[in-house]
Amino acid sequence: MKTYIFDLLTAALFTGLFQNVIFTGGFGATESIRMAAKPNNLFKSAIFVTYFSVSVAVICRCIDFIPAVRNTGTIVHALIFAFVLFCVYMLTLEFSLLIRCTPVTKRRLSVCALNSLVLSLPYISYKSAFTLPETLGAAIGASTAYVLAIWLLHAGMQRLHENESIPEVFKGNGALFMYTAILSLAFTGISGKAISL
Repeated sequence: MKTYIFDLLTAALFTGLFQNVIFTGGFGATESIRMAAKPNNLFKSAIFVTYFSVSVAVICRCIDFIPAVRNTGTIVHALIFAFVLFCVYMLTLEFSLLIRCTPVTKRRLSVCALNSLVLSLPYISYKSAFTLPETLGAAIGASTAYVLAIWLLHAGMQRLHENESIPEVFKGNGALFMYTAILSLAFTGISGKAISL
């Protein structure tokens, strides 16, 4: 039991801090920028992204332990991962209808379910041959890193908006994309991975 807990925590820390898949892989970048601009629903979105990424990654990893599935190719795995995400999303949507969620919450559910972070985690777990605790840890760590990324982008947006010395050409999206690129380079440097073009 201690080994599983240690594996889970190690994978979460590794994914969230050192091997940050958000900044080094660019997963969920567009939605991150959109949420950073209006962080009112950040807590709810963070819960939804975490829920979808953890549940889909763990279910897909469990399915991958079946020998018939394990021996299939990458395309079949991608189809299985998409089907699992579809099933989890539909079950969640049905549950949201039962508890009478607002239309805004339902819209937020669909945005979070189709986040590229959620779609990429089962594939990362499959390609890295993670154990179940490592998959769970990577999903929790990546979700935590996603929320951290949004808060860093939000803080950067505020600072860029207040900065009067930015040339007119770079104001707005130009400055924001440069800030995001610099953050990505910083996290790539921390991760120790080489940048491949």
